[in-house]
Parts: sequence; C-alpha cells; structure tokens
Amino acid sequence: MKLAQKIKEAAASKATVRLSSFAVSAALAACCLIAFPSNANAAERGAYNGACGAGYSVVNQQTVFSEGGLPAAKVYLTYSKATGKNCAVTVNAWDDSAWLFGVNLERSDNPDSYQSDYGTYRVYAGPVYVNAKGTCVNWGGQWRYQTAYRSNTNCG
Repeated sequence: MKLAQKIKEAAASKATVRLSSFAVSAALAACCLIAFPSNANAAERGAYNGACGAGYSVVNQQTVFSEGGLPAAKVYLTYSKATGKNCAVTVNAWDDSAWLFGVNLERSDNPDSYQSDYGTYRVYAGPVYVNAKGTCVNWGGQWRYQTAYRSNTNCG
C-alpha cells in the first residue's frame, strides 16, 4: 500500500512540475507579445509610403533594427528618372508611438550636399532630396539610437 501511495505522489508531483513549467512558459510568451510588436504589423507599418512624391521609385532599402534585434524602421532610397534626384525616407516599423527618427542622404563625391531630417515622429522622417544623377550616394536612417547606413551605392 505504501508503494502505491508513493507512485501516486510521484505522478502528482510530475504533473505539478509540468503545469508549473507550462505556466511559466505561457507567462513569458504573453510578456513578449505585449512588449514587442508582431512581425506582420511591423512589416505593414514599415512599408514604403510614397513620401518622396510622384515619379519616385524605390531603388534600395535597409532595415534599422532595435536593440533586441527586431525590425524597428525601414530606410528607403528612391530615384526619379525625370528629375535625376534621389530621395530618402525612414519609415516607422515598430509601433504607433512617436520615436526619435532620422534620415540622411548625400552625394558620395560631395559632402556639402548632405541633407538630413531628425526629430520625434510617429510615421516617418524625411523626405530628403539630393541631385545625384551620374554619381553614387551615401544614405541611412536612425530609430532611437540604432542606425543603418550605406556608402557609395546606387551609382549612376
């Protein structure tokens, strides 16, 4: 009889451990879902929004990642064949809150052409424009204190 009782107690103890492990896992998952936006929403929010205007097409893009490695913003480089100008904009991919955002753009051969827009925005920073027909550009963006930057791209 004592052996049967010990078996029941051991089985109950294992069930309690399993239930406790499940509860902890569920609590951690719920915490993370609240603290971080879903990838689907981030992708929608980070989509190019046409801020550069009519005639501009996206020719390059890069992601600014959060401190935790999640997509926080997207930086888009666009070009207008009609004007020969590049345009850059940084779009919020994190949430609907206002954050420090930035965008910059310059001709690679002319640092005096540097254009930027930095501030606290909900949706996007920019647009900024540079006449870069026939030359390369340096461009990038910022979300909070995280940056993404590329040099000497999109030449021509």
